[in-house]
Amino acid sequence: MTREDKPDPGGPNWEHLQTFLAAAKGGSFRAVQLTMGLAPNTVRRHVKALEEALGVVLFLRNPNGVELTNDGKRLLEVTEKMETSFLAIRRNIEPNVDKLKGEIWISVTEGLGTVWLMPQAVELQAKNPDLRLRIDCQMDAADLSRNEADLCVQLELPDAPDVKVAKVGSLHIMPFASRQYLEHYGRPTSLDDCVNHKFVVQDGPQTYASEFIPMVSAAKDSDAGGKSAAAKSAAEMQRAAEELLRNNTAIICNTSTAHYWAI
Repeated sequence: MTREDKPDPGGPNWEHLQTFLAAAKGGSFRAVQLTMGLAPNTVRRHVKALEEALGVVLFLRNPNGVELTNDGKRLLEVTEKMETSFLAIRRNIEPNVDKLKGEIWISVTEGLGTVWLMPQAVELQAKNPDLRLRIDCQMDAADLSRNEADLCVQLELPDAPDVKVAKVGSLHIMPFASRQYLEHYGRPTSLDDCVNHKFVVQDGPQTYASEFIPMVSAAKDSDAGGKSAAAKSAAEMQRAAEELLRNNTAIICNTSTAHYWAI
């Protein structure tokens, strides 16, 4: 049989590649059922057909799920790039529809979503009854390049090259206390007086406790009228601020709602 007479087995099927991608990310064939709605047996058939088309073994089976082989890891890297390109193409060829109809999926940090965005979203939807808003309030930033949301309001710049970025505002970091706390414990008269008070800190995705260190250090310097700057080095101020937060932090939480109630 000549080369021209040999049947063409065909290249990898895109649907099978999507199944492979979901299984690789989920770590098991059953995980694909949650993300794609495919039965485990269908996932196995897709993976087997993909392995036969490529002539390689992609997964090693184990009691806890599946593990990528070296060939599987190489395919994963290529397939992720293909998925990014596919989603970019789909976004660019979508028809220009009325933006006040259909569904808009917004991912936003918890505090901003609850206090700032949701009241405006309710008002917007009331004026546009054909509009449906899906709002995910979470601290993990959505990946817009993978269509995890249409819009994302977050505290960190995204690293995806094809995502459009615009600044919508500034969120300041500063110490504050509730009225009940001040009535019970008194108002600190200086930063040095803060050793007699307690801190509650939000430490989680996009809100890192380490960000409070330079704030406290700068405040201590400002509170001393600049005298501490001459007496102490920046490193000493840093250590003093770290010690203050380390010794006087009473509660650490990872969400804005918990942080609010802690305060």
